[in-house]
Amino acid sequence: MKMKYTYLSLLAGMLLGFTACDVTNTVPEDAITDLNYWTKVADLKQFANSFYTSLSGPSQWLDDTSDNAVSNSPKDWLFNNAIVPGSGGEWATSNWANIRNLNYFLGRYQTVKGDEGEINQYVGEIRFFRAHEYFNKVKTFGDVP
Repeated sequence: MKMKYTYLSLLAGMLLGFTACDVTNTVPEDAITDLNYWTKVADLKQFANSFYTSLSGPSQWLDDTSDNAVSNSPKDWLFNNAIVPGSGGEWATSNWANIRNLNYFLGRYQTVKGDEGEINQYVGEIRFFRAHEYFNKVKTFGDVP
């Protein structure tokens, strides 16, 4: 009789153990994760649209940093008089989050299923934004890794 209970409890434990896999291997429905986000083209569009706020449009205040106009106190870097630091300074405090997020996109967009033309449109936008971010870093530091 004791052996019968041992087998039954062992069998019940095994059945519970196998059903636990279904509970623990699910994608959370109340949070955005890599498992449930990179699935459709709309996800790529939403991610790419968040970077448009980093662009600056034309402004009269930006003309004195270009070759369109020279103000009474021109910028040093415009005439190659600026000293670019090799270390320290703004390197540590500079914001690299956009470049990290853009690289994050480029590492994950391949899992999206959809029209290749639409996917490539958003990949192109992200590559533009990354080039723009690096361009701003080169203007600030002279060179970036």
